[in-house]
Amino acid sequence: MFKSKTIFVVGAGASKEARLPTGEDLKDIIVRMLLTNVERNVHIFNGDVRIARFLQLYSRQEGLSSFSDFLLSTRHITEALPVSLSIDNFLDAHAGNRALELCGKMGIVAAILDSEASSKFVNNDSHDDRFLLSYLSGTWYVKFFQLLTEGVSKDNIDNIFENVSFIIFNYDRCIERFLVEALFVYYKIDRSYAEFLVSKLDIFHPYGTVGDLPWQNRSGSVNFGDKSVDIYKISAKIKTFTEQMYNLNNLNSIRDNIINSNTIIFLGFAFHPMNMEIMSVENPSKINRIFATTFKMSDADEFVVEQNIWRMLGRKNISAFHRKAFKPQMSNSTCVDFFNRYMRSLAS
Repeated sequence: MFKSKTIFVVGAGASKEARLPTGEDLKDIIVRMLLTNVERNVHIFNGDVRIARFLQLYSRQEGLSSFSDFLLSTRHITEALPVSLSIDNFLDAHAGNRALELCGKMGIVAAILDSEASSKFVNNDSHDDRFLLSYLSGTWYVKFFQLLTEGVSKDNIDNIFENVSFIIFNYDRCIERFLVEALFVYYKIDRSYAEFLVSKLDIFHPYGTVGDLPWQNRSGSVNFGDKSVDIYKISAKIKTFTEQMYNLNNLNSIRDNIINSNTIIFLGFAFHPMNMEIMSVENPSKINRIFATTFKMSDADEFVVEQNIWRMLGRKNISAFHRKAFKPQMSNSTCVDFFNRYMRSLAS
């Protein structure tokens, strides 16, 4: 169990261990989903058939005269996305362009749902919605759960998430799905009770998700990895950076959690300035322990990241003494290797 109030900041690098795409992988998938070619001055859509179907269905609802109007946007995305820092940055650069935002969001939804369906959280041989926890052996999910449950008996699980919260910069629902299944199996409790426990956990998705899981919302939910849903309607749940900054309730909740935490742990997070801004607080945070994975990052970049973390935590003028005393623990490793190296430190 975590003894100090701990907040996890989770990026795409963390989900990769369960076969979800990194930011670069997601861009490649979206390009394939929206592939649009030009033949004899005519735009031809060669992407995902689901996207084509819903774009045709909703073109008039979006105030466009025809499906071909959408193809200008899909073509733009497939040409420009390879040189963009991320799909989030690209959509933010074109904030207000409704057709382009819609195409990009639908590409995200289709890509993430497909990735969920092929992830380690799905058992294709099962006739129900269960998956085998053994699929996740060798991932950080298991290590996190071991820390979470250490010293916590079945009689005392009501407050198991009391000192834990998550800020997840991914669109998938992997952590929610994992925690319900792991609690259900480990403590042999009713699934509904496991779902209730996870519902009490503070989880923030700044850019939204591909929908609520059935236990989160009995009406209008999206099953994990469901490829048959209306991706046009679900795309409304995806938020751009600009849209997120206007969601003051969510933004304030994120920042309040950062201010009142004692430990912050960055997992598979790329430290993009746009994402750091979402978490930046004005008043100094109580955080005095900082851990981060910096897989394949140079020493010079780690130094820059350290400065950015201090600014994010409202410690712009931190003294040299405190900077040394509270120096972030950077681990140039995968998430699971990070947990293996710092298990005892994280639990203290």
